[in-house]
Amino acid sequence: METGARLPLAVSRPRAVLLAGAVVVLVGGVLAAGLTVKADLSHLLPPGAASVRDLEEVQRRAQAFGNLLVGITADDPAARAVAAGALIPRLRALDPALVSGVISDDGSLRRHVWMYRYQYAPIDELERVRDELRRAVSKANPLFVDLSDERDGGAEPDRLAQLWARMDDAEARARAPSPLLSKDQRTQMIIIRATFPSTDAGKSRRVFDGVQAAIAATLAGAPAGVRIGATGDIATVMIEQDAIVRGMALATVVTTLLVALALLLYYRSLPALAVIFTALGVGTIATLGFARLAVGYLNSATAFLISIVIGNGINFPMLVVARYLEERRAGTAATLAVTRAWTGTRRGTTAAALTAFVAYGSLIVTDFRGFRDFGIIGAVGMLLCWAAAYTIAPAALTILGRRGHFARTPAEPALGRWLAALLPRRPALALAALALAAPLLATAAARYLASDPFEYNLRNLRASGRQALQARQWQRTLDDAFGQGISGGFVVAVERREDAPAVARKLRELGGATAPGQPSALLLTKVSGLDDALPGEQQQRLALLDELRRLIDRNAGKMADDKADEARRLRPPDGLRALGDDDIPADLALQYTEKDGRRGRLLFANTSAAVNGWDGRHLTALSRSVRALDLPPGTRVAGSAFVFADMVEVIRRDGPKATLAAFLGVLVVIGLTMGLGRHGLLTAVAATLGTTAMLALSAAAGLKINFLDFVALPLTMGIGTDYAANVLSRAREEEVGGAKRAVLTTGGVVVLCSFTTIVGYASLLAADNAGIRSFGIAATLGELCCISAGVWVAPLLLGAVERVSRRRRAIGVFSFSRGEETRS
Repeated sequence: METGARLPLAVSRPRAVLLAGAVVVLVGGVLAAGLTVKADLSHLLPPGAASVRDLEEVQRRAQAFGNLLVGITADDPAARAVAAGALIPRLRALDPALVSGVISDDGSLRRHVWMYRYQYAPIDELERVRDELRRAVSKANPLFVDLSDERDGGAEPDRLAQLWARMDDAEARARAPSPLLSKDQRTQMIIIRATFPSTDAGKSRRVFDGVQAAIAATLAGAPAGVRIGATGDIATVMIEQDAIVRGMALATVVTTLLVALALLLYYRSLPALAVIFTALGVGTIATLGFARLAVGYLNSATAFLISIVIGNGINFPMLVVARYLEERRAGTAATLAVTRAWTGTRRGTTAAALTAFVAYGSLIVTDFRGFRDFGIIGAVGMLLCWAAAYTIAPAALTILGRRGHFARTPAEPALGRWLAALLPRRPALALAALALAAPLLATAAARYLASDPFEYNLRNLRASGRQALQARQWQRTLDDAFGQGISGGFVVAVERREDAPAVARKLRELGGATAPGQPSALLLTKVSGLDDALPGEQQQRLALLDELRRLIDRNAGKMADDKADEARRLRPPDGLRALGDDDIPADLALQYTEKDGRRGRLLFANTSAAVNGWDGRHLTALSRSVRALDLPPGTRVAGSAFVFADMVEVIRRDGPKATLAAFLGVLVVIGLTMGLGRHGLLTAVAATLGTTAMLALSAAAGLKINFLDFVALPLTMGIGTDYAANVLSRAREEEVGGAKRAVLTTGGVVVLCSFTTIVGYASLLAADNAGIRSFGIAATLGELCCISAGVWVAPLLLGAVERVSRRRRAIGVFSFSRGEETRS
């Protein structure tokens, strides 16, 4: 032990430190158990975004009931009907506390129309019946002369008989409604309405699983050729959430196993692995607990952060353990070896931890919730993992060392020697190649950022697994069978009921600047409101009905017997009145009814075939067109198109802001921890070169930027600084040949650190979400570039600087000696 050296707390009181770590694990685990996953893209946007404000207001007012659409298809309509007959009772048996209704036919609408059949009769039809009644009355007059045009030889159709036949048909349909069928009778749809919004994950899970069980039981006994599947917002939420949770678990398991295998091969010591994973476990669980306290949930961006924290946070204890083993190989006593590992690695890992903290923290300055939550959890997670590396790891090493577990330390890994052998033998040539490559990489990176590299294909921001693809296929099947109005669209909420008709009219007339390639097509195929459920021009219709009633009452006795009977049967009853909002049955008015019971202030619009609902450019054009309308004050517009449009705008605005904040923050941290001399300057150069190369490779790979890829850029700046900082920090300790000696001693463990981080990123490739996978690719490219800059470019540049410095010192000494000789 060095004289006067003060032992770190983790070395002097290791058991107390480990006990404190156990308490952190217990508390963090309890908090982490309450974390939920929210897959909706709205949870990525800032609360102040217009689309989020409108969405929250609409959700506050509307009865946001979730739904499931069940499709049944078969080439044989009889087989389809048999399967439907077996499935519907099973669906109706679902928990009524969760399912408000199962709509399998048009009975509610038919019964309502039949009850108010006179008020819904077409005006032109009533006018023709009136004219026929007048003609029938006139024919009963012996002085009547028929001057109608019969030159075509056809007799005037019997309007009374036709109307009576339609009335009979309407009554029959009201008593025996038709299933919801496509025109070819091969596709049937069943609508399941929930009593809760689809964002309620727990209830959505119960309904979704219940429907899937009912489908499976029906298919088990269904005729051959029958297919049944489910889609709708509940299905989408469940599939997206399942994909995130499944991918998160898989990424964590894959990262842990591959990292453990790599560490075992490198350290060849189970106690060393135990120390590293103990420190990592404390840091990771503490991070999850903090996430519960600070954010409360995980979104589609932060759900995969845990595997990244594992892959990157493990670097700190790895460096501590590697330095400890190096000291033990040199014959240093156990306690002194821990102390030297604690002090010797602290500068480099502190620089690495702080630059990673700044990289994550730079995301906090943005308004984008996806960035901000990612930054909050990641930044604190890096500090917690660093703190665990310098408390838990030294404490565990101290206890294990006292018990003799490292008495026989494994030989030094060969990786450092291999890396040192790869350093260029002709540095001048390598420096020339680097000088040529650097501007080319910078040009490629600049062109990439200027080329609008955003991801506009929304399919690449959603789950892409088998279950998700099946749900989308069923949605397309139902859209084709029943019209695109079944899915895709948005909600408009007006402040005053009387504003609804005018807003609906403006939406129906919407055209002009539409989706690319469709300059003149209408954007919307359907706009519906409660007014559509009410008869139009009711006063005119009531006047006609009054006239018909008077004609029949006064003249039925003058008509021929058959005409008189038909007229009396069709006589409009007394007391007919105009229908209002309250006359619409509750189930038909449900989607237009607000939580406080008010009706008619909600409108629903569905996009036309001209708008590709998966193309972000189309949705952005739709959003701009709708927002450009002169709508009444207080009107709210909510839908995925507006969420995506705001997301692109926020990424465009906040992405560069976060990147600049990360870059400046990293430079400040490097200056504070590495100094402003050659080692600090070269650390900054290596980090900048690695990030530039990442952008150039992303351009070459054709990667698109989405709400996660932008995160990869500032992260690469921060985490990529780790490697150059640790190599150059070790080089500073060496008196002669610092660059090569640093690669020989620290290069191996630094490459291993990069490998663990790459594993964390690469594990994201197992995700169902293509956006998550592209982030994994971009971040992996960044890691490869930064580790190359850290263990090859940084030592190369440092070696060149050292040679120039030695040459200058030699020239100075020579000049000084010559001067002394001359004076002599």
